[in-house]
Amino acid sequence: MNYIELINLFWQTRRRVRLSSVEADLYFFLLQECNTQNWENPFECPNGLICVSIGMSEPTLIDARNRLQQKGFIEFVKGNRRAQSPVYTLLNLNNFSKNFSKTFSKSFSKSFSKTHSKTADTPLIGEKQKQKQKPPISPPKSEDAELPFGTSENGNSGKPNIPGKPEIEEIVRFYNDTCKSLRPVKTLTDKRREAVYARLREHGREAVFDVIRAAGRSSFLAGQNTREWTADFDWIFRPVNFVKVLEGKYENKEKSQQYGSESNRQINERLAVPSHYEVF
Repeated sequence: MNYIELINLFWQTRRRVRLSSVEADLYFFLLQECNTQNWENPFECPNGLICVSIGMSEPTLIDARNRLQQKGFIEFVKGNRRAQSPVYTLLNLNNFSKNFSKTFSKSFSKSFSKTHSKTADTPLIGEKQKQKQKPPISPPKSEDAELPFGTSENGNSGKPNIPGKPEIEEIVRFYNDTCKSLRPVKTLTDKRREAVYARLREHGREAVFDVIRAAGRSSFLAGQNTREWTADFDWIFRPVNFVKVLEGKYENKEKSQQYGSESNRQINERLAVPSHYEVF
């Protein structure tokens, strides 16, 4: 199966199987992730990456993937603390669609027949009242279905399992060795790991090292500006600032070109110096 075939089969299957928007978002994210990983199927994908990328809480993610597995779109194996991220398998929807259609048709027909025979003489208003009195359907429970928001499968609140730890530590060491004029990184926090991992996924390894080299060469980022402000690791790895450095916005130039007029100087500093509105 290729990328287009799976997308086409998804929409064909969705005509027969009801999906929520959250379930559809999760499926397409996993489809794209499989494509990014050169179609390794099954493949690993951490909960933290999914939650950050498509904007859902971990309990919502757990419920959605349980439902996708029940409906035959995916299979998954839960992660094992810090040892391994969850492993997902994209299923062949073509075979599932045929089997599910037959099973669902028989089940629905039988269920509808019983319900209709009991309520055929019940007024419409009474039927609505009965429906309102029915208890809500609880999502399928699993070992991790009760985790609160911000708690990952590794049991640490607010600390998603970010893979590639040795590579991230290598990048931090390269930053400390290269950017001698900037404040060094002394503590590698989870937020910093997430920021580096996100830039690696967006721009690639070479771009990350190019940005660090450019920041190390930049006199402006090292404090040679009218406010004597100095950039740091966190500022460089914010998405917008990372692109600015990558595109050469802070490369050294002649003094007259670097600072320009008073108005240009003020604009440059407003673009560079973080304000209290910026969030890491």
